[in-house]
Amino acid sequence: MEEYRNKMTLSTQLFCGKEPQKSLIQPIENQIEIVKARGGIWTSTYNKELGSDWVRVYDEIFGIPERGLDGWLLTPSSKARVYIVDSYNDLKRMFNSYERKLDDIPDVIKMLDFEKMSRDFDAIHLTVQGKEETRHSYPFNLYTWDCECTHWFRWCFDEVESIGRIKGILDIV
Repeated sequence: MEEYRNKMTLSTQLFCGKEPQKSLIQPIENQIEIVKARGGIWTSTYNKELGSDWVRVYDEIFGIPERGLDGWLLTPSSKARVYIVDSYNDLKRMFNSYERKLDDIPDVIKMLDFEKMSRDFDAIHLTVQGKEETRHSYPFNLYTWDCECTHWFRWCFDEVESIGRIKGILDIV
């Protein structure tokens, strides 16, 4: 899978919540019947106008709380090994190498072995185009990945900076 590793550093990432710290990152753990793992840390690419794609989707679905969301900019390490899903073919290659099959789960349910993948990569980055091509694709999909995002399997950041509270799209105080 070496050829699918990121050859460039990802842009600054936005994390919303309590201050992200290396010591708080939990190990990656597979889940059953869902194409997401437990553990790690989730981010979305920072955008000065919108905050991030995640902020946009969160605001549309839940609405940002009146008190706002604590926003943190994370600068990814240039050494981070990131698998980028920018197309259905990228997803298909990922499943070909990291599909997880269980005897008691029907083959129609496709799952990834994130624990195995985390031995080869530091993160998975889903681009906007990748989300469009894989959300409802068949037989492999990333249905539960609602927006452009990165799931980091471990801490791979050189800098962390608070940007205050995000009160809504275009409203960072």
